[in-house]
This record gives sequence, structure tokens and C-alpha cells, in this order.
Amino acid sequence: MMNRHSINCNNCGFGLPCPTWGFFYVTDDNGNRLALAGELESTTIANTIGISEDAIVGCVFSPERNGEAIQLMQERVGYNSFFLCLTCLERCALDQKRDILQCPSCGSSDVRTFIQLIDTACPRCRKGTIRETVP
Repeated sequence: MMNRHSINCNNCGFGLPCPTWGFFYVTDDNGNRLALAGELESTTIANTIGISEDAIVGCVFSPERNGEAIQLMQERVGYNSFFLCLTCLERCALDQKRDILQCPSCGSSDVRTFIQLIDTACPRCRKGTIRETVP
């Protein structure tokens, strides 16, 4: 079972459940990001971008012979991190390498990853501190 932890304010209890800090995704032909999880990641990537699973494995073991697959994966596979907007307190997932780091709800650029919030002042009550809790 996955180790589920959270980050919470030690004063007001404001919480951010975070079973993970983010997730890998693959972009389909329409630009939609499909979350990748578990044992079927290579199958999902292969089916979505139209290459064989062998080519994906080959990227690791024979990169010189799998340049096209590597290029497709670099273009279409990414990592979304979980963010909190410090302006409106909305949670969102953004790719730090590809996205403009701003809240999709209010447009503020005052966003932080969940990891960046640990040991900082609570954005809701401003009195407590955000702490990580690991069961």
C-alpha cells in the first residue's frame, strides 16, 4: 500500500493531502494530459504516442538506436507537480518545465509546490506553520 502523508498547518489544520508530490503524464494527440500510474505506464505511453513498448525499453538500453522514440517521449511525456495558489488557495497540477507557473483559477503567479510549503507560514491563517505528517 502507498505511504500516504499530508502537509497541514499546526494552528488551523489547513491541510493538503498528498499521497505523492506529483505524477507523470503523457500528452495525447489532442493535447490532453493523461496521468500515468503503476505497471501500465509503458503500455499507456506506447498506445498514446504510437510507438512499441520495445522502443520504450530500447530508449534505456540502446538510446542510439531509438532516437525517434526518445524524441517523442521528450515531447509528450512530462511530470506534473502539485501546487497551491497562495492568492486563492486553489490546488492545481503544473509541469514546472513546460507550463507558465500561474494559478489556472485566478491567474496569480504566486504558486508554490506542496514541497515548498513545508516549514513555511500557513497561507490561510498566517499564524501556524505547514508541517509534513507521515503515518
